[in-house]
Amino acid sequence: MDSSGDLGSVLGVPELTLPQAAGPAAGPLGLDPRIVWAVGGEASGDAPGRLTVASLIATRAKLAGVDPASIVTEPGQFESLDPDHLPVNQKRFPVGSPQYQALEAQIAPIITGAQPPIASYTGFRTHGAASGWNGKAPITTVGGNDFATVPYKY
Repeated sequence: MDSSGDLGSVLGVPELTLPQAAGPAAGPLGLDPRIVWAVGGEASGDAPGRLTVASLIATRAKLAGVDPASIVTEPGQFESLDPDHLPVNQKRFPVGSPQYQALEAQIAPIITGAQPPIASYTGFRTHGAASGWNGKAPITTVGGNDFATVPYKY
């Protein structure tokens, strides 16, 4: 192969372009919409509940060394993104809508790291639901969810 081109052009083979997997288009502040839909679907409509869920996502992302979108799309972790609930949350918070923009603006500082998480919780569940961490960690209820700092493995 000479240095004037890539292997495909040297061999006369057309360049192969593979499709790229991509998430939905980002909202006005640049957050992956799946993060906004996860927070909107998991938290009650109040600011403390939303900020606590956003903090849990940011804390898990930091511990795992991954981006927040990887945390919310981890299988079995955020019911609001499962096939039964995602369409509902997409309708509640259409990208670009006033509801979406308000929620994105509320959580973006925590998700992006511009503001520290309000708590370092790593576990959450619907208030009162059974979990493996019953009795193993102090539980705090915020906005209809129970939160605890429990071992977390991504």
